[in-house]
Amino acid sequence: MKFINEHKIPVILAGCAAVLIAIMVYFGLNSSRTTAAEDALKSSTTPVQRFFGNIADGFDDVFHSIGRIRELRNRVDELTRQNTEYEKQLLENDGMAEENDRLRRMLELRDSNPDLDLTAASVAADEPSNWFSGFTIDKGGNSGLEAGQTVISTDGFLVGKISKVGANWAEVITIIDPGFSAGAMVERSRDLGVAEGDSELRYNMQFKLSYLSRATDIQAGDYVTTTGLGGIFPSGIRIGRVAEIKDDTTNMTRYAIVDLSADLRDVREVFVITNSMDVVADEENANMKSAREEAEREQADIDIERAEAESREESENSGDDESSEDESESDEENNSGDTEDE
Repeated sequence: MKFINEHKIPVILAGCAAVLIAIMVYFGLNSSRTTAAEDALKSSTTPVQRFFGNIADGFDDVFHSIGRIRELRNRVDELTRQNTEYEKQLLENDGMAEENDRLRRMLELRDSNPDLDLTAASVAADEPSNWFSGFTIDKGGNSGLEAGQTVISTDGFLVGKISKVGANWAEVITIIDPGFSAGAMVERSRDLGVAEGDSELRYNMQFKLSYLSRATDIQAGDYVTTTGLGGIFPSGIRIGRVAEIKDDTTNMTRYAIVDLSADLRDVREVFVITNSMDVVADEENANMKSAREEAEREQADIDIERAEAESREESENSGDDESSEDESESDEENNSGDTEDE
């Protein structure tokens, strides 16, 4: 009795279990017969079984959904990783395409200018408030760069020249800077002038072509190139295109406002001409001497033709005068004969 009192709950649970086992055994042995008690018991337990069954099904659905969400999340992570890889590959391809394009332009420039040594450089930094005057490139003295060397765009247009050099950097002054000047020539008319940066025109990506003759044949749309005079810039590098021609009342000359060919707003890479300026100058001077001699020969031919034309004209005029004199003499003789007859 003392044991039952001390272990009341376990004893009750054990008794209930024994009763349930007995009922299950009874129904198992008499499964072919259904009594009123069995029917009442099953009727009372069926809703409970259905309730717990629905709960179990609900848990199954929840666990299945959780598993499905985890699977979808893993799939999203995988797709995100693949997308990142694709973007990286596209960037690499774009970089390779830009590099190939840069090399192609360099080869084209070298093919068209075999006497020029070109060094490629990237724009490393520029001053936002002073971008029109200059910028810094990522090559310097270690790459053979020197102050005064010509800087051109990847399209072959004049950008400026190197003003200061470090070991692995160099500063470039652009053609539209007010302190810049270079000998220039109009391609079509061969008129010579000086390309100068202007403090106002630079904001419009323009410069001034000064000291043009009053008799110049320059027109809007003409291209302007370097002359090569002085051995500073190689000849034939395109600088810009004439937009407008004006009279300079201060020195009785004319000047042109020229649109810059190189796009300084979007310059990312440039080429530096690293030839010795003396070598370039010698080659240019030889070319200019040859061109000057040819021009002199052409002028001599023109002078000869003009002299011959003048000589022919004088001969014709002389012939006309002699004919007139003969006619006058003949008239006088006739008049004299008539007088004698009278």
